[in-house]
Amino acid sequence: MVNGAKYWRWCWQNSRFTYITITDNKGFKTIENEFQNGLPNTFLGHDRYAARFKCKAKGH
Repeated sequence: MVNGAKYWRWCWQNSRFTYITITDNKGFKTIENEFQNGLPNTFLGHDRYAARFKCKAKGH
């Protein structure tokens, strides 16, 4: 933490690649910033946190 600020680690992964980012935002804003078009050809497996369901994907 820096001056009491909280940061979250985000990770997207498939069988070949891992993409990691660290942000001060836990919400959908992070997904929008990293993937402006969503992941329309992807089936997302996640922890059912509401922000993940907002990501445009083939399925969740």
